[in-house]
Amino acid sequence: MKEKINDNKRKFSKTLTVKREKFVKFLNRTVADIIVLNEENVKDMPKGRMMVCCTHRSHIDYVILGLKIPEFGADQIRFAAGDNLTRVPMLGKLFRSVGAFSVYRGKASQRSYIMRLTNQVKLMVSSGDSVIVFPEAGRSYSGEMLDVKSGVLSAGVLAQKDEPDNPIYYLPCAINYTRIPDLQAFDLLLKGKSMRDNSKNFVLKFIGGFLYYFADINVFLSSWIFKAQTDVYLNVAKATPLKDITDVEKKFQAQAKSPIVANRDAINECSAWVEKQFWEIFPLLPVNVVGYLFNKSGRGYLNEKEVEKIMEKLKTAKLCTDAMNGFSAKEILKIGIKQLKKNGAIRGKFYISIKSKTRLAYFSAFINSALNKE
Repeated sequence: MKEKINDNKRKFSKTLTVKREKFVKFLNRTVADIIVLNEENVKDMPKGRMMVCCTHRSHIDYVILGLKIPEFGADQIRFAAGDNLTRVPMLGKLFRSVGAFSVYRGKASQRSYIMRLTNQVKLMVSSGDSVIVFPEAGRSYSGEMLDVKSGVLSAGVLAQKDEPDNPIYYLPCAINYTRIPDLQAFDLLLKGKSMRDNSKNFVLKFIGGFLYYFADINVFLSSWIFKAQTDVYLNVAKATPLKDITDVEKKFQAQAKSPIVANRDAINECSAWVEKQFWEIFPLLPVNVVGYLFNKSGRGYLNEKEVEKIMEKLKTAKLCTDAMNGFSAKEILKIGIKQLKKNGAIRGKFYISIKSKTRLAYFSAFINSALNKE
């Protein structure tokens, strides 16, 4: 009987193995290279009972993590995916078959829904799954690091409280792209999201939902059809036992009305830890450095001296510049300008000018927030 249970438990892993080639074929058309930073951190990674917490910039994040995390040694992967992905015809079915489960963004403010979702994820983690979550609660449409939400993250704390001697692990990851695949769809996504979530008119809700789903489908289709490739930088921290992050037993409030409230202090401490990790490991690229300089001070600051100044500031602020190790200021400037052009933020060969203020601001937002945060 035990063998049958284990065999059933691994069904998502087996399905992923069978369908892996489909995802690899998609990546071969959309991704030029995947560069893993600090790869030494994934040695001896726990096989399960782990929450993989990642920043969120693109739907391609799911494919990248879905392929790389098992390569690092984890088993039986599950994905927390927005309903705009899991409910897409054909594509949603494919993602669900390899372990994706729906997170309904429109219900995020409903306490009863969050409790059901948390219990669902707790059972997955407790049973030995490695659950991939995006605690910013959606993609960043601005390029900024969004506040980490404690909702799904609390599942790890609850699972640890139920089994104090069976460790739960948190694995922070961060992904950045030289070309953001979803960037072209952000305006339509935001318009559809606003109509779907805020309109009281059924017709407008329906139209908003259609625009929302269509925008995401278009991201995948256009990336595939036009082979619009990007380099992907994946930074991985160490898988850390929850007991090294917070003392669940000591912070437990026995008189509280619900498990989430009873573990609130431990949950908050865990969420703060994950957010701190995100700020430290998000891999900055030349597109961010040059985008920040151009957006802040104009084309006059696009020179090697200013690049050297900002790089020094980034290192002093302990932000992740590992992806640019070995690059000279001249190389960062040249590559950054090229990347901004590919993303449709600037244009021009001899005289560089802004093509899209919104896109330029997107690539400068993280550095701007991080330095102001200091």
